[in-house]
Amino acid sequence: MSRAARKQSSATRRDHRRTRQEQRRTGRVAAGPVRMWRNRLTLMAAGMVGLVIVASAGMQNTSAVVLQSTLDAHWRGQYDILVTAPTATDPAIPASGSTVVPDALTIDQGRNTLTAEQLASIRSIAGVDVAAPIGQLAIPAAQVVQPVYLNVPLDAPGTAPAPQAYAITSTLTTTDGLSQTANSNTDYVIIDQSQWQGYAAESTDRYLPSGTVRLRALSSSGAGAMGDEVDPQTSFDYTFGDVLPKTDPSGQGVVRLPVSVPAAQNAIVTLVDPVAEKQLLGDSAGSFLDPLIASSSIINRASNGGSPVAAQLNPDDSLTTLQDKGVLSNVSPVLVRSDTMPVAHLDLTATPLTIAGADLETPLKETFSTTDAATAEAPEAPFPSDQLKAAASTPQASPVTLYSGDAGPELSPFSTNGLLVNWPGYNPPALPWYTKFAEFAPGSSGIDGISTKAITAPTFGSDQASGTATIGAQGYADPFQFATLDPALNRGQHTDENPPTSTVTDPRDEAQYFSLTAPNLTIDAKTRAFTKTPWPVGTFSGADVAEQADPVSAVPLGYTEAAPAVVTSPSGAPISGAAAAAPASFSGLGINPNAATALADIANAPTWGVDSPIASVRVRVGGITGFTDEAVQKVLHVAEAIRALGLRATVVSGSSPQNVPVDVLGYASPPSPPSPSASLPQLPSVGDGAVITASWPSLGAAASAQSGVSASALLTLVLAIAASTVLFATVMFASIAGRREQSGVLRQLGFTSRRRFRFFISEDAATVVLLALLAGAAVAFSSVPQLVEVTAGASVGIALLVSVAVAIAAVVRPRAERARAVNTRADRPRRPDARASMVGSIGGFAVRQAATRKLSTVTNLLATLFVGVAAGLAVITFARSQHTAGSSRVAALTLTQGAVIEGALLLMTAVAALALIGVSRRREREQNAQVDTAMLAAGWTRRDLSKAWRLSTAAAAIPGAVLACAVTASLAAGQVPAPALALAVALTLGGSLAAYLAAARH
Repeated sequence: MSRAARKQSSATRRDHRRTRQEQRRTGRVAAGPVRMWRNRLTLMAAGMVGLVIVASAGMQNTSAVVLQSTLDAHWRGQYDILVTAPTATDPAIPASGSTVVPDALTIDQGRNTLTAEQLASIRSIAGVDVAAPIGQLAIPAAQVVQPVYLNVPLDAPGTAPAPQAYAITSTLTTTDGLSQTANSNTDYVIIDQSQWQGYAAESTDRYLPSGTVRLRALSSSGAGAMGDEVDPQTSFDYTFGDVLPKTDPSGQGVVRLPVSVPAAQNAIVTLVDPVAEKQLLGDSAGSFLDPLIASSSIINRASNGGSPVAAQLNPDDSLTTLQDKGVLSNVSPVLVRSDTMPVAHLDLTATPLTIAGADLETPLKETFSTTDAATAEAPEAPFPSDQLKAAASTPQASPVTLYSGDAGPELSPFSTNGLLVNWPGYNPPALPWYTKFAEFAPGSSGIDGISTKAITAPTFGSDQASGTATIGAQGYADPFQFATLDPALNRGQHTDENPPTSTVTDPRDEAQYFSLTAPNLTIDAKTRAFTKTPWPVGTFSGADVAEQADPVSAVPLGYTEAAPAVVTSPSGAPISGAAAAAPASFSGLGINPNAATALADIANAPTWGVDSPIASVRVRVGGITGFTDEAVQKVLHVAEAIRALGLRATVVSGSSPQNVPVDVLGYASPPSPPSPSASLPQLPSVGDGAVITASWPSLGAAASAQSGVSASALLTLVLAIAASTVLFATVMFASIAGRREQSGVLRQLGFTSRRRFRFFISEDAATVVLLALLAGAAVAFSSVPQLVEVTAGASVGIALLVSVAVAIAAVVRPRAERARAVNTRADRPRRPDARASMVGSIGGFAVRQAATRKLSTVTNLLATLFVGVAAGLAVITFARSQHTAGSSRVAALTLTQGAVIEGALLLMTAVAALALIGVSRRREREQNAQVDTAMLAAGWTRRDLSKAWRLSTAAAAIPGAVLACAVTASLAAGQVPAPALALAVALTLGGSLAAYLAAARH
């Protein structure tokens, strides 16, 4: 280039620079950022989008932090892995996802147990912090004698001078929550309340090998009772001490007669290692185990063989001391659960019987002989059963109530004294403290001994179609079959000529979902004595122990489970009101077997004849704090090491309790009403209508909750950004009409199309730059920057494309306008539009405005559509997240926390969107002020105009709301439950209505 050319180019550039400076000074064209700042509507739209992007990222980050801290605190229960035998029933069933049946801890249908060697191998695995074994046994008839006694005074004022016969009827009414059962039994007894003259008058000598005994009471069941001193110590010292008949006391006498009560008592004993159990629970929560730990020294320890004397006892004596004194012998210390007593209402009546000419004296006299082999008893006259039954059929006197009330605690298999019922009018003196020991209790001992039996579990499953959990009965059992193990110790338990079946396959009066097998019989055939006796050393509340655990991540312990709730009766009818907890079964088995539960040291098992008492082992892995990938891998590593031993390892860490509906299959309801005169109930009806709700841990609940809540948070973030971006686009498109007017003015000023495009795009470029800066801040704040990069980047990209499209639309002249520009009559004054003059009603004017201002109508329709769909999608998103997270407690907790944050984000987005719609509509009204002025000049009122604009807005909002509901329904169909679908559609309508009100308000 020549020197002259360079000078000319430089001069040209100076001229152009002076021209641009002159234009800026004269204000002909303001800079793009300045115009953006002046355009408050566009600025508000961009600010709303940027605010939502930043707030979404920040709230999502907050949600992630809250979720992680929640899972850190609630993802583990007391143990991480449940170990069972490889051939045992899988503890997890595919009901409501995958849940663990709590009974899998303690019992197994095949008695597939673990050995002590396998327990030691588990404890030797690296990473195992605690390995706590657990098992369960049944003790049928821990009380081998009747637990109910009549306390009848002798030689008392008003007593009969001769023996009197009575019909003693007992009715025990129990319920398992599904049905009520009343078992009745009648004993015919002869009671002699004549003068008491001491032990010498009752027997020639109790210690002679042969002699005659005069009974004071005898029952048709075969139970008899001699007279005793009212003072328990005197009676005890005479029986076991050195007080002989020649030094016979002369106090007041009393007779204590056992009464046959149809009570099927089975003590369920859970075996644990109390030291390991306390480590599993923690020092505070496991402190209730201290009595078991302290009494471990008397396990397998025989007494010194001495005879106890009450005067030598001290209330502060330890168990070892009491054992040395002969009070306790071959006992097994147990902790009795105190918060699940069964419902057992007992009614006991006595009806005097009159038999003309009957001899009631002679049957009370018995001659006995004792040899090394056995003891034989022979009454001098047979018991007049037939005569007493005949007299009872036509009683001459009304029955007298001996007892009526709840006898559950006294009839418990672990009660040492049983229930002592005083004869009407008799108030015995207070008993001394040492009568808490069975040896010193009035009457006979409550606990004489035990024989252990294994428990077989019910069959849990899942309905293939509905996924509902099911529980199937092993069979049904008459409670009498569990009354006692040894028939010789069960004489006269009931008077039915045909004894009840000994199997559990025939339906009877109570559904027994746990059956018993007898592999552990430990009876001495010669002495017919049980070799081990459970002895309560304290009580514990399963509810109190459970309360000290985290309710969100609690796992079943095997002895603290709450009673299931009854939802539907056996007939299929829903329970009215709130679901009631199923009371503990009096039999100790049944649907809720937690009633007669006690804890014992597993070291007792060998003396009970149980070689392999371990049903499962609960393992806690050490060195774990939060819910991290490293922690999960530690648990899985230990689980794999356990599986390498050939055992089944079920990972329960990360689980959480959830309420599972359980269909009770084949439940046997008793006949209604039960027959009080029958010694055994009639056969019941069997049905499948009953439904109970149990709390079972859901496996993998923490991971499911994390997935569901995270997905919900991310979808909410995307929804908020997408909704705000779309509304930003609608606002920008709504500005096309105003920009076209600006474009026309600029065209008159000589701006070319290209220059007008640069004019508009420079204004919007500042908006896009602002959005990009806010998007960058959102990416920096977010805990998932990859996702925010995509969503925020897409939002900025859409804003850029919309800005370009709006700038092009503002520059390009519509076809109608171009046609008018070339019309030769364009400069002529136009006559008023005939159609406009025909608008004579408010509705017609509103329809006319909606039809002629198509862009405004479409914008309002889209705004209504997007706000409504966004509201419905919020419900769909939460419902899908809830389905993913599950129905466990940890899912409920995390979803609730996440819903608060996500709800705040959606509310903020909705408020900003509605505000933007309102401002946009107001700007539109301002741009159409000439129309309002013309209509006012034509005689309309401002109220008419407001009504017309609302109708015009409704013309766009109604189709938008219909489309929004259709879109929401199509998105939710088959994805969410019907209630969630209805709520989503309702919120869609609500969002659409809110959008309409925001637009119509201006």
